[in-house]
Amino acid sequence: MSYQIKLTPTAVQQIQKLAYNVKQQIAAKLQELTFNPRPDDAARLNGVEDLYKVRVEQYRIIYQIQEDSLSLTVVKAAHPRDY
Repeated sequence: MSYQIKLTPTAVQQIQKLAYNVKQQIAAKLQELTFNPRPDDAARLNGVEDLYKVRVEQYRIIYQIQEDSLSLTVVKAAHPRDY
């Protein structure tokens, strides 16, 4: 069972601004999340019930899991000082 990845327009803009190697690492991490949306390195975002974060280099991918539709929505991909 794999999850479908959806990106918000904000997440797309943030990812496009990153260096090529970081984009590649984010793409690899998103591919991993399609098979396991709650890996050991994922944590719930403080103060928000449905959002999770995973680290890629110095950046964080903030995402929401929709179990009913088997999808992940990436809300942000940003440095921690930016969210």
